[in-house]
Amino acid sequence: MDGSAAPKDKIVASVTTTVSKGDEGRLPKTIYRFTSRLDNASLRLLDSGVVLVAWILGYLAGFEGSIPREGFGGPLVFLGLPLVTQLVANQVAGLYGPIWRYASVEEAVRVVFAVAGGAVVCTAELIVLDRFTTDALPVFTTPPVAALLVLLGCGGIRFQARLFALERQRASKSDDSLRTLIIGSGSAGAALARELTTNAHTDTRVVGFIDDHPELRGRSLRGVRVLGTTDELERVCEKHAIDRVLIALPNARRDETQAIVTRALKTNAQVKVLPRTTDLIGGPLCAASVISISPTCWVASTRRSTR
Repeated sequence: MDGSAAPKDKIVASVTTTVSKGDEGRLPKTIYRFTSRLDNASLRLLDSGVVLVAWILGYLAGFEGSIPREGFGGPLVFLGLPLVTQLVANQVAGLYGPIWRYASVEEAVRVVFAVAGGAVVCTAELIVLDRFTTDALPVFTTPPVAALLVLLGCGGIRFQARLFALERQRASKSDDSLRTLIIGSGSAGAALARELTTNAHTDTRVVGFIDDHPELRGRSLRGVRVLGTTDELERVCEKHAIDRVLIALPNARRDETQAIVTRALKTNAQVKVLPRTTDLIGGPLCAASVISISPTCWVASTRRSTR
């Protein structure tokens, strides 16, 4: 009896453990689904407000500011019908599924498709309703105006999350990142700036360029301004609190690069040099190719090169 009871107890205990583990796994999923439904419900509520306001303004535009009170019908039909139609169009287009702070062109196309589809269906509905009203409905005026307002409203609600996320990313990047100055705004400098401003280099903020062409002063490349020439390097580094100087002059003569490196080492910034084109053994110029320069090793290398 005791021997047969022990296996039964083990079986019950294992089943209980399995059930508890299953419950632990289902709980986060249940919470996630519940919060997702709440998020979609709030989004549908906001969309409803946008659609109602858009169609009221569309009717005001169609009736030139004076909506007839008699013969026009009740708001349940002329506002409720477009509301339901647009919400269904949004659902069909998939506007209640994506995480909008990661929205891209695909999500923007969905918004346009949903609004355009809703406007077409609503226009057809107004044409049908026009036959049962005494006053002529603005069939070809109200839907386009309402569709434009719905597009601005529904698109703005969704993409503001994306804009705020980018702004927060930019703000956090500017607070904690290395303030970087690139010497050389040619093709190598532009490629380096493009690579450093991607998500792969979140620890870097490109503050500006240094270039010896006077006509480039004050102009911008990829949204980054040319702040001065190499003669002004120390002043620019001090003024903009530069943490790192990247010298992107792969086609410059060795003596020109040495002069710029010597000047850069007089600042408090870390100095790195993109190798000369002739020193690279295949492969493109990129951020991974830069070489760190310290005052000690630079003095030693300079002495060797002058012998």
